[in-house]
Amino acid sequence: MDKPDFVGKAALTKQRAAANYRRLVLIAFDTMDFVPAIGASIVVGDAEIGKVTSADRGYAVGKALALGYVASAFAKDGQAVIVSGPEGSRPGKLYLRAIYDPEGIRVRS
Repeated sequence: MDKPDFVGKAALTKQRAAANYRRLVLIAFDTMDFVPAIGASIVVGDAEIGKVTSADRGYAVGKALALGYVASAFAKDGQAVIVSGPEGSRPGKLYLRAIYDPEGIRVRS
């Protein structure tokens, strides 16, 4: 937190100091045929680390995509996860940044 003071900085600093804060992550699946339901479990090993908050097909990247909050200890680029819901379970990979134009080059051109 190198930025000067801003509204909410104290609360954010306190939250990050706690061992159990959550991070919003992108989950990408290999194909577009599985779109998990909202509330589907995000699992690593035997531990549920979070829940899906939204999901749809990412036509620009050719993959199904989901957003979800996960425990900060598991929020790492490339982390393998299983997303389990009523329609079944599928492996996915976590990303902390957008997978389509992560550097924002297309936006600036």
